[in-house]
Parts: sequence; structure tokens; C-alpha cells
Amino acid sequence: MSVRAVLVACAGVALICGFGFFNDFVLRQTYMVGTFMPIPVYGGLILFLLLINPLLGRIRRSWMFTGPELGFAIAVMLFACFIPGRGLMHHALGTLMLPHHYAKTDPTWKEVKALDLVPPQMLADVSTDEDAALGGFVQGLGQGSTHISLWKMPWSAWARSFLFWGPLIFTTIVALTGLALVVHRQWALHEQIPYPIVTFAEAILPAPGKPWGVVFQSRLFWISMGSVFIIHMNNCAAVWWPETMIPVQLRFEFRPLVQLFPAFARGDGWDIAYPRLLFTVVGFAYFLSSELSLSMGLAPYLYAFFKGICLGYGIALGTNFMALENIERGLYGGAYLGIGLVMLYNGRRYYANVARRSLGLRAPEQPQSYAVWGARMLVLATVAFVAQLVTLGIDWQLAVLYTFFFLLISVVLSRVVAETGAFFIHCYFYPCALLLTFLGAMAFDPRTLATLFLITVVLMVDPREVFMPFATHAIALVDRFRLPPGRTAACGLAAVVAGLVVATCATLYWQYDQGCMRVGDGWSLSVMRWPFDNAARLELRLKALGYDSAVAGALPGGWARFGRAVPHAAGLVAFAGTFVLVILFTLGRMRFPRFPLHPVLFLVLGSYQSRYLGFSFLVGWLVKGMVVQYGGAHLYARLKPLMLGLIAGEMAAGAVTMLIGGVYYWVQGLPPKSYIILGA
Repeated sequence: MSVRAVLVACAGVALICGFGFFNDFVLRQTYMVGTFMPIPVYGGLILFLLLINPLLGRIRRSWMFTGPELGFAIAVMLFACFIPGRGLMHHALGTLMLPHHYAKTDPTWKEVKALDLVPPQMLADVSTDEDAALGGFVQGLGQGSTHISLWKMPWSAWARSFLFWGPLIFTTIVALTGLALVVHRQWALHEQIPYPIVTFAEAILPAPGKPWGVVFQSRLFWISMGSVFIIHMNNCAAVWWPETMIPVQLRFEFRPLVQLFPAFARGDGWDIAYPRLLFTVVGFAYFLSSELSLSMGLAPYLYAFFKGICLGYGIALGTNFMALENIERGLYGGAYLGIGLVMLYNGRRYYANVARRSLGLRAPEQPQSYAVWGARMLVLATVAFVAQLVTLGIDWQLAVLYTFFFLLISVVLSRVVAETGAFFIHCYFYPCALLLTFLGAMAFDPRTLATLFLITVVLMVDPREVFMPFATHAIALVDRFRLPPGRTAACGLAAVVAGLVVATCATLYWQYDQGCMRVGDGWSLSVMRWPFDNAARLELRLKALGYDSAVAGALPGGWARFGRAVPHAAGLVAFAGTFVLVILFTLGRMRFPRFPLHPVLFLVLGSYQSRYLGFSFLVGWLVKGMVVQYGGAHLYARLKPLMLGLIAGEMAAGAVTMLIGGVYYWVQGLPPKSYIILGA
């Protein structure tokens, strides 16, 4: 790959990781990443193709960037996109420091000595200079417009925890990269997964000898892209000048109808009845199979009725995903396991060949070398991850189960995004919490519970930006341009290491400069309480029953732990129910060509992200249905550029509004007015 493509990739990684936290929590704009379709990557690509690449071509034709060059740069940037936002930096550093702050103010934490429940290397060290390390982090060390120096920050307080978390994070990234290399060929070639986001990127990337993609030659593309761009810029201007500008309404009021359906109202139907129109989702839905987009659209509405009916019978499904007892996480967990087993069954021959070749054995079919090496990476990194958990005092049995569910969440989320284009999605259950459903709280001791929960909070508390979907899309994109996936993955891993260093320094700087309580939000400042709150509740429950967790042998571990298991019955019923439904829906789609729904419905259910996207998926499904019904295949093909333009317009508008906010802060020294396009 050319040197300039590598330089563009490096610049993109530095921009995303270096300015991500600043953009999200200082400027308070649309998140730098926020979803699996990051606006700086795809919106920035559109601006580059419109403004810079044609100019380079006018100066000298050979200076224009080609499709493979930009495709490689985008792929490398995608590897680092999980770092600056909800995937890691929004909460990770606060999770390592703020427990010291809460331990001073929470009487329950004081009673159970909450911070002693986790190994000390998992938290920042405030013993040397607590005022600077902890007080400065909470309140900020900057004064007015005078910012602190990067070199005067209390770096020594973080050295111990960085030495622990750095290898653990990198181990998970290596394992998930190997898994992405293993599944790519099966998904892209054998199962013909559509990869809507990759298809969009491929359509706009430069064609041979052109400054941009072939789709830019379509008038329909320019009309739809320009229209969406103007709508968003008008609405952004209305935020700045509400007295003179009239916004175009992209939300629709159906809430008066909710009172006609009591069950729907009880199941959070009020929120769904005030939906927003997302042009990007409408565009993607046009390219999906009808049963897929219909299932994504109906999921939040059907789940609202189901939840309301349950509440009518006094059954609360629960909302705290890390609570000691919760029914809702069982619903999602069963669906994910069902989809995971279906994927494994569909690709059983291919995966068996990859496994045999990775062990040096002969196989009936020769898989690609990158898949073989990916399998080896997956096995070695997974074993290393389990070993790291064991060194923290976690029984190897729990460590293996935790790692299995961690990988399951990552691979199924990747599959959903690749198949549906649902760039905004959350699994709504966690590995440690699902183990609570299977074993019950009394099978755990407070130290094990706190440690597993703390690892979950740092690594995947908000899976809407978990690493693997970015990696699978990066590998699929370079494969479309006949670039080697293995080398791209190696470059991506290097980008992750560099991005972690850049993002950590940048995030800590702004947190120490202005104080994490100011540059944060309710979610990122509260999730670090979950491990210790739950462990404290368990500790108090055990004491009430006469157990002392501090006494060696009072709560036996290993296989004896499973003998103390008292599963959460309602959670297991929910788990089994969605698992069976996923299998039945899969069989229905295999047996009946016109089966109307897709099992992805049970993966998204009533999550916030599902409610956010559902209405737009229904609009896209309706548009596609009408086009095919009244215009046939010819009209459907003619309107493809129109739908791609909807996506491009929203991406370009997001990039421009972020640039406007950054320039305003640079000139005025004040945060801009917030205008959010995608995500929340």
C-alpha cells in the first residue's frame, strides 16, 4: 500500500482518538464515533471526495487518491474507532479513579470496604498525592481560561493500572481480530451477507481514473444528498438562530394514540410514539430483504406490547442490566446464543477446515491463510485472556464462561451490523450479569462479583461501540478492493496501540483540566458504581445469612461454586423462550420462502437503539415495497443512487456541523450550540 495512504490512515487515527473526547464532552456535539458508522470516517470521506480529490486531480491526475488507497485508510481508522467514545474512553478512566471518590461518601461502601474487593492494580493509585490525583481529576486543575500543562498531570497515579489494563485490552483486541479474520470468508462469500455500510463506502470511493465513485454521476444521488444536507444545515441554523430560522420537523407526534392501547402505554410506548426520521436508516433499509427491515422496524413496537402485558400481570422485566436479578437480560442472552449457534451450524464445514489447518492438519478444503492465522490468534489470545482473569483470583471455570459470552456478544453484534446495517445497536446484557442468571447471586463471593463486573464496565459497558464490528467491516472493505486482509489487520492492530496512547493522554488531559464531573455525563459517571454497589449488596446479604466472605473457605469456589447455584428461574425461562423462538424463526425462514419475519427481531427487541431506529426501518421497508410493487425491478435499480444519496447527505451534514463547532470553539473559546444528527 502507498505511503500516502498510510499517512492518511495515521492522520485519521490521530484525529479520531485525539479529539474524540474533546468533541463529545467539551464541545458537546454529535459523538465523534457514537455508532458503528462514525461520521468523521464516512462524512469526512465524502467531504474529501467532493473538495480535495478533484482538486488534486486538476493539479496532476496521478495525485488523485484511488479507491484502494482510501479504502485501506478507512479500514485502518475503523480499527481505532472503538477507543475514544462509548467503547472505552468515555467511562474507562473514570472507572479506575472515581471509586476512590465514592468510597469517601457512600456509607455502604465504607461498611464493606468496597475498594478492597478488587485487586489493587485494577484501580488508579492515589496513595502518593491524593489531592492532585483524585481531587484534580474530580474538580479540575485548570483555572478559568488557563489550561494545565500536560507534563504537570499526576501520571504516576495511573502507571500501575495502565500496566494491568493495557495488556488485558490488547489481548481482547487480538482475539477479536482473529475471530473477525476467521468469520469473514464465511459471511462475505459463502453466506453472501450484504454488509450495507461497506456497500455504501464502496459505492462512493473513487472508481479507476475518477476522483469519486460512479454513483456521483447520478443526478438522483446529487438531488437526495443535497436535499438531506440542506435540511440538516437548516435545522442546525435554527438551533443557532431560533428567532429567524424554521426547522424541518424530523420527528412525528403519535403519542395521542398511545392511550388507545393500555398495554403499549405501560411498555414504554410513549417514547416510541414520538419517533424521528433517520435518512441513513431509510437508505439502508431499501437495500435489505423485506423481512429483515420489517423485523427491525416492528421489534420495538411488539416488545412494548409484550412488556406492557407482563407489567399488567405484575411481572417487571427490569432495566438495570447488572442487577443481581433481572429478567430482561435473559431475553437478550437467549436470542444471542441462538443466533450464535445458528451461525456456527451454517458455517460448520468452513470453520472445521479452518480449525484443522490452524492445528497443522489436512483439511478437505484449503481455507485462506489469513483465516488460519486468525484462528491461531483467537486461540492464543483467548487462552491469555482466561489466564489473566485467573491471576485476578477468578476461578478458571467462571473465566472460561465469561470469555465465551464476551466473544458471543462481539460476534453476534458484528453479524447483526453486517447483515442489517443497524449501525446503532446494544446487546442489553453482559457476560457477568448473565452468569448471575444461570448461577444466582449466592454462587458468587463479593470479590469475584466485583472483579468480573469491573472488567465488564471497562471493556464493554456500552457494546454499541464494541471493537469487533469495526474490524469485520474494515476487513470486508479491503477485501472488496482485493487488498490483503491479514496485512490490513496487522496495520489495524498497530493503529489500536497508537490510538490507545493518544486517546488516553488526550482524555486524561481534559478530565484533569476541567474536572471529570464537568466533562462527562450521567451514564459515564454512574456505571463505575455498578460493580461495587452489587458487590456491597451481596456482602450485606451474606452477612445477614451468617457468612463471612473474608474468612478463607467460607464460600468455596471452583466446582463447589456450582453446587451452591440457585438460578434465577424467571431469567432462565426468558432465556429459553427467546432461544427457542430464534431457532423456530430460523427454521421457518429455511422451510418457507415467504416467512415474513427474521430472528434478528429477538436480538434488538425493545432496546433504546431499537426504538431509535425502528420507525425509519419501517419507512424504508414501506418505500421499497411500494417501489417494487408499482415500478418493478427496473425502478428499484434506478432509485438505488437516490437512497445512497440519503446516507451521504446525512454523513456530510454531520461532518460539517462538527467542523463548525470546532472552528467556533477555536475562535470564541466557548462550546458551540449542540446539534446532534446521529446517536445520543
